[in-house]
Amino acid sequence: MRKLFEEARTLGVVDLNGEEIFKEDIKNFDGTVPKDEMLYSLLNNEKFSLTRIELSQILSLIMNINRDDNGRVDIDEMHFSFKSYIKYYELIEQRIIDMLEKFKLSVSKKFEIQDLINEFVAEIESKAQDSKMSLIQLREIIEDRHGIIIRDAIYDQFALYFDLDRDQNVYITSLCEYIKSPSTRKINFYKVNTTVIAN
Repeated sequence: MRKLFEEARTLGVVDLNGEEIFKEDIKNFDGTVPKDEMLYSLLNNEKFSLTRIELSQILSLIMNINRDDNGRVDIDEMHFSFKSYIKYYELIEQRIIDMLEKFKLSVSKKFEIQDLINEFVAEIESKAQDSKMSLIQLREIIEDRHGIIIRDAIYDQFALYFDLDRDQNVYITSLCEYIKSPSTRKINFYKVNTTVIAN
């Protein structure tokens, strides 16, 4: 479900239950659609990359919650959950941006030319496996190989957000994209720790 919400957010979708995704003629007056229509509406929408298996898992989750659904999915309820996800995202967005900006500033001071910044990012990406690398390896590239000093507290904060499995391996895609071109659209919140909530 979270992947669906994150894709919708990055695509700028306002109404997850709107006609942009679901044709009006398939919606019932109570805000429900047949489960097969939901599946194919999302599967055939070129904007979304979710697979049939992922969508089937989402449907299974929804159907388990609403057992007396007569084979229909409440897309209005799904939309309300999406809005809650957006509020969650807004709570932690600025904290993540501030943290990534500290990396960006340090790298920019070292490499004043964009081509050199891109080469630095490419080096990090080449060492990653499945968009992940150990925090120690990331620090070795940044500090030992390039002499860029970043405070321990910033690395700790980065791990807090991007070490999803709590195994000292961090997702580096958002960091790399932000260093190359700062933009909140490039932050993949699907790869952000769900337990992190702004206090």
